[in-house]
Amino acid sequence: MEKKMSETKPIRVMIVDDHAVVRSGLAAFLLAFDDLELVAEAGSGEEALRLAARQEPDVVLMDLVMPGMDGAEATRAIRRQRPHCQIIALTSFREEDLVQRALSAGAISYLLKNVSAAELADAIRAADYIVDLGPGAGEHGGEVVVTGTLEDVMACPRSITGDYLAGRRRIPIPEQRRDGNGSEIVIKGAAEHNLKSIEVHIPLGKFVCITGVSGSGKSTLLVDILYRRLAQVLQHSRDKPGRHDAVLGVEHVDKAINIDQSPIGRTPRSNPATYTNVLTYIRDLFAELPESKVRGYAPGRFSFNVKGGRCEACKGHGNIKIEMQFLPDIYITCDVCKGKRYNRETLQVRYKGKNIADV
Repeated sequence: MEKKMSETKPIRVMIVDDHAVVRSGLAAFLLAFDDLELVAEAGSGEEALRLAARQEPDVVLMDLVMPGMDGAEATRAIRRQRPHCQIIALTSFREEDLVQRALSAGAISYLLKNVSAAELADAIRAADYIVDLGPGAGEHGGEVVVTGTLEDVMACPRSITGDYLAGRRRIPIPEQRRDGNGSEIVIKGAAEHNLKSIEVHIPLGKFVCITGVSGSGKSTLLVDILYRRLAQVLQHSRDKPGRHDAVLGVEHVDKAINIDQSPIGRTPRSNPATYTNVLTYIRDLFAELPESKVRGYAPGRFSFNVKGGRCEACKGHGNIKIEMQFLPDIYITCDVCKGKRYNRETLQVRYKGKNIADV
């Protein structure tokens, strides 16, 4: 009689991090492994405890710096709840005390995340063995440039990493600084999450950076408090800002824009030209050309979001997605429009020798 082999169960993984971008990045990484299954995502230690009891993960990727219950406390609580659960701490390079607390609480190891340029240099110098990829980025990379010790990397003339570590290359510091316009935004009594009722002065007319280690309160101060308060006053937003006493100097600004990593526009075809409305003026220009008037083309003819002027083979995308059952989807250039997004008739209308796709 033939013996039926039992299938190996995938390892159940839960991600705990208060930054959605980190959670989504780790989730995408886990998809590459058939033997790992993402069962839950949590944005706080308290939520992690509730989900761990319900989802019963085998492994937890635990951020150490979070508002409320920190990762070390959450690690200890989950280990009491599920003694066989393996917990891996997510930390920055400078959080040695938290790492030790997490390891003492039962974490089996730790991973570095949100590493700054200075911390990355320290991490490379502390490494026993280094694999340097490059020599450039994107299509200019993909090669093993050098492997070995720190000295090997620093001595390699093709390694950009080695150039910076050895001091042959540097990021120049500006010789002049902007004076600003004399006005400022003042945030008083900021007390949301881990902020300790702080007062912050931000000069206007300057390029201003808010810095700090992961979890120090940067996003809370800038997004949860300042941006949401400015959006309330200037754009009549209904989003409630985080706890604070007052934001002074709002009269000196007329607009607040929060640029994050969310997709722009409403469709995958959106790009900076559609998002900033520049394409509207370009479409109007092409619609006013004599050739367009003869053909009866309105501005909509020059949109790749609607039928009429777009290439229907790729629906205005310029490429076609091919779904691979057990591999990541691949995209190929549309063989009808050759990536131009528009059909042949639309591309025949030209302004100073260029068609809408060229512009």
